[in-house]
Amino acid sequence: MREPAPSFFAKMRSHATSLLLVVIATALGLYVWIDRDQPSTTQIEARKGNLLPIFRQDDLREIVIEQGPHKITLARRETADAGEATYDLIEQDGKPQDAVTADQFAVDKLVHALQDASPLRHVEGQDLKSLGLDPPLHMLTVNLGSVVYRIGIGDEAKSPKNARFVSLEGQGAYVLSPASAQDFMRPIDSYRTRRIVPVGVTELAAIEVAGSQGTLRLARGSWGGFRVESEPAKPRASSLRLDRIYRASADLNAEHFVDPKLASRIVDGAERKIRLSLTPKSGPRVELVLAGACPIHNDTSVDASTDNPPSAAKLVVAIRTAPTPVHACVPSSVFDDLDLAPASVVDRRVFRGTADEVEELRIVQGDRELELARAGTGWHERKPQDSELADEDVAGYLAALLTVEGTIAIEADEKKLGLSPPHATIRLQHPSLDSLDIPPQQVEIGGRVTTQEGASIAVRRREDGAILLVPASTAPLFEPSTAHMRSTALLQVGAQQMQRVEVRFGQGQRQILRRRGPGFEMLEPKGYAVDAALAADLFDTVSHLRAERWVAERDDGSFGLGTPSLIARMTFDEQGKEQTRSLRLGTETQQGRYGRWDPDTGVFVLSRATEKALQTYAIDRLVFMVDPSEVHLLRLEAGTKDVWIGVTGDSWRSQRGSMHPMDEATIAKIRQLLSELRAEGVVTLGAAKPEQGFAKPQLRVEVQSVLRKEKIAFSIGYGDVWRSMNVVYVRRDGVEATYAIAQSKVLPLIEAMGGP
Repeated sequence: MREPAPSFFAKMRSHATSLLLVVIATALGLYVWIDRDQPSTTQIEARKGNLLPIFRQDDLREIVIEQGPHKITLARRETADAGEATYDLIEQDGKPQDAVTADQFAVDKLVHALQDASPLRHVEGQDLKSLGLDPPLHMLTVNLGSVVYRIGIGDEAKSPKNARFVSLEGQGAYVLSPASAQDFMRPIDSYRTRRIVPVGVTELAAIEVAGSQGTLRLARGSWGGFRVESEPAKPRASSLRLDRIYRASADLNAEHFVDPKLASRIVDGAERKIRLSLTPKSGPRVELVLAGACPIHNDTSVDASTDNPPSAAKLVVAIRTAPTPVHACVPSSVFDDLDLAPASVVDRRVFRGTADEVEELRIVQGDRELELARAGTGWHERKPQDSELADEDVAGYLAALLTVEGTIAIEADEKKLGLSPPHATIRLQHPSLDSLDIPPQQVEIGGRVTTQEGASIAVRRREDGAILLVPASTAPLFEPSTAHMRSTALLQVGAQQMQRVEVRFGQGQRQILRRRGPGFEMLEPKGYAVDAALAADLFDTVSHLRAERWVAERDDGSFGLGTPSLIARMTFDEQGKEQTRSLRLGTETQQGRYGRWDPDTGVFVLSRATEKALQTYAIDRLVFMVDPSEVHLLRLEAGTKDVWIGVTGDSWRSQRGSMHPMDEATIAKIRQLLSELRAEGVVTLGAAKPEQGFAKPQLRVEVQSVLRKEKIAFSIGYGDVWRSMNVVYVRRDGVEATYAIAQSKVLPLIEAMGGP
C-alpha cells in the first residue's frame, strides 16, 4: 500500500534549515551593502592622527578649490576601466561638458596630501577670525560620497615656520605642517594642464595656419603624410617643414595662465597674429590664436600694451577657443615655427625619407632592370645579376638619389615632358612599422627638357601626382646601372707608404711635399717652412682616399673634368714598387666635387672635407706667434694711435706713443694674445691683393727680439669669411703669403688699441 504524500507544512519543515541559511546570507549581504561606505573600527583607529578621520581614495568624487574670487572643481572621471583615477577640471562657472583634463600629477599630489595630512596640534580657545579662518584664505571641499569635508586654510602660525592654521568644519582648528599647508595652498593654475594642444600630430587629419605670409592648409594624404592643399597641384608637404609645425605643436605649453580679458585685449590689439586650426581624425577641432607679448614675466624691454614683435619677447599670448577656452603665455619660438609661407612647405624632393629607411629599390627602363634588397648588413643585387654589395657602396648612391630635388611644374604637358608613357619607373619600398603598412614610393622618369634654369629631367611622383623638373645632371641616378654601386674606396695604403704628394691648383700654382725621414719637405712653393700637422693630415687623407658615391661609368663632358679645378698626383710604395695615381676634380656639386681617378674612366663625387685637405697649403701657421721671452721692444699701431712697450725681465711697461701710459691689465692682455696668435691657414701666395686691405691695415705689430737681429713685423688687413669662418687677413714682412686668422683672436688686440 502506497504511503500518503507529505503535506506542504511537512515539506517546509524539511527545508527549514536551508531557508534559514538563505535568509541569514541575504541579510548579511544587505547589511554589507548598506554599510559599504562606513569605515571600519580598524580604519577609524588607524587614522586617529590624521586631519581627515575617514579617507579612501576609491570613494573620492570631487575636490572644490576656492582661492579668493577664483574657484575650480576637480571631478573624478567616470571610466569603465580599472586603474588609476583621472580627473577633469571645471572652471568656476563652467558646466561638466566644458571640463578639460586636469594636470594628473598635481591632482595626485593633492589627493595624497589630503590622505596623509596630520595636524601638529589642536588650537583651542581662540577666535577663528584671529587665525585667518573666518573667512579662510583658501577653502577645500572634499566629497567622498558618504561624507563631505570643508577645510579652511588661514594665516601662518608662529611655530613652526611656514606652518598654517586650518579648520575642519565641525571639528575645530589646528596647526598644519608647512609641507601639508603648501600642498593645500598650491595655486589653482597648477591644476590646469599645460598642454595647449590636446591631440597628437599622428592623430591629425588636417592643419590650417594663417599667418603674415598667407594661409597654409594641409590635409592627410594616402601615404600617411600631408598635402599642401593651399598650393596648386596640392603637392606633398616637406617633412622638414612639417617638423617645424610638429615642434611648435609640442612647444605649445602654458608657461603662465593669463586673465581672459587681458589676454583678449592684447591679442585684439596686436597686428601680427597666427591662427592655428587642427582637425583630428576623430574628436573636436582645436582652434587657437597667438599674438602679442605676454604681460607676465617677460623681458623688461617689452611693453605688453604695444604691438611688439613676438620674437623680441620670451613669451607670447595664446588663446585657445576650442574645444575649451584657455588663455596662456607660450614660448615665442612657436610663432616663427608656425609663420610659414605656404609655398615654402612644398616638398621639392623626388623621394621622401632617408637612405636608412629604404628596404628595396627597383628601376625599370625598357628591357633594363636594377633590383636591390637589404640583406643583413649589406645589400643583395637581384638584377641584372645575382651578387652581394657592401652597405657603404650603396649608401652613397641612395643618399644622392633621395636628395634630388627640383621645381614643381604646374599644368604641364605630360606628353611633351616624356611622361606619357614614361621612359623609366623607380620603386622604393620602406619597411612596415608594426601594424602600419607603408606603401612604396613610385616615381616615373620622363625626358630632357629645356628650362630657364637649363637642361632638366621631368619626374612624376605617383603618390601625390606632382611633376618636378630636376637638373639634367642627376639623370644618371635614375638609370638601372650598377655603376653607382662600385666600391667607394679609391686608395688604401699605409700613411707611411705615401712618399710624395703633388697638387696642381686651377690657377697654375703647385704644392709638392715629400716625406723626409720622420718629417716632410716642401719642394714647392720654395722658401716656406712646412706645417707638420697639415702635411701629415694631407698624407693621411690621400692614403685612405674614398669617394662619396659613383656618378657615371664615364665622363660625358658635363662634369668639368676637361678643365679641372685641381689635379693631385700621389706617389706611394706598394710591395716594394713605386706606384703613381692621379686624381682630377671638376665642377662643384651639392656634396663636394666631381672627380676621376685616372686611369679609371668612372666619375664620382669627392667629399668637401677631402677637397679642403687637398687645397690647403701645408705652410707653417706659427709665424705670427710671439714668444714673450724673446721680446725686447714692442710697437703696436692702429690708425693714428700707437704705443711702444718695453720689456725688462718679466716687466712689460709702455714707454711712449699716443696710448701711453697704458695700464698693466691691457698690456698683460696684449702679451697673452700675441703668444696665442696662430693662423688658420694660407689663403693666397705671392703679393697682397687690394681687397685684402693691406694698403691701410687695421693694426701693425713690430717686435724687436733679444735673440735675433731681424725685426718681426706683421699687418692685419680686412675681415672676411674663409671656409665658413670669420677671419681677418694677415701678412708677415718677408713672407710672400696672405694668411687667415680667426677674428676672435685678433679683435681683442684691435680693441686694446681703442679700435671698434
